[in-house]
Amino acid sequence: MGKLKKIFLGLSSLAILFSYSLPAMAADSKIATLITKCGQPGILKNWPEECKDVSVFVYLLMQLVSYLFGIVGAIALGVFVYGGFVLILSQGNQEKIQQGTGAMVNAFIGMFVSFTGYVLISFVGQVLGLQDKFSLF
Repeated sequence: MGKLKKIFLGLSSLAILFSYSLPAMAADSKIATLITKCGQPGILKNWPEECKDVSVFVYLLMQLVSYLFGIVGAIALGVFVYGGFVLILSQGNQEKIQQGTGAMVNAFIGMFVSFTGYVLISFVGQVLGLQDKFSLF
């Protein structure tokens, strides 16, 4: 791969990476929290009644798994884009075509597993009744 192509690929990857962090910087920290009010510092002095329930730990576990599925989906999307770049820049080289196609197929399988897991986690949350007290989205 030529030096210009490497520079272009690196700069475009960095631009895509940093463009997705801008909305996260503007998010309100009170809304986008992983830990409920039961897990905040100083809560042990005045332990609320709702914090004595197991649902807090189930909620925390489900939120963590939900975020992990989001991260895995983002990585799979990145691998899919990488496979597309390899496929486009293959210039007829069969080895590169197979490498790019393989990366795209594996990334598609990863995205499918990730989104299916995310749907299953939200379904389990609704079945357990966490949707009434907590929000998974």
